[in-house]
Amino acid sequence: MDNNLYKEDEYVKFILEIINISLKNDRQLIESLLMINLGKLNKDFSDILVNWLRKTLSEKSEDELLICVAAITIFSEIITDFSQGNMEVNREISINSCEVALEILNSSIFLKNRNLEETKKI
Repeated sequence: MDNNLYKEDEYVKFILEIINISLKNDRQLIESLLMINLGKLNKDFSDILVNWLRKTLSEKSEDELLICVAAITIFSEIITDFSQGNMEVNREISINSCEVALEILNSSIFLKNRNLEETKKI
């Protein structure tokens, strides 16, 4: 990880804020949060975000996962277009977030439930 001024728990707090605010789907509010935390938008954040999402979301119910996927998707779209900070890092954060969202949607819990629904139709 980069030699950074922030501790992992500060990044996790920021991640939780992002998820909660992203669910409001308010671009200005999300961009304001990103501006306030501009120094945290770095490689460390990207790595911690992916690891935290994978670990934490593996413990959630299907409904909670879908909510998190929605938040991650909204956040990813906004940070891709965010004009402040390092654009390359912003894109990396967005891509990594989308990859985790796809992993969730392709996870066994969703595949199992899809297979059950298809079986019921037969």
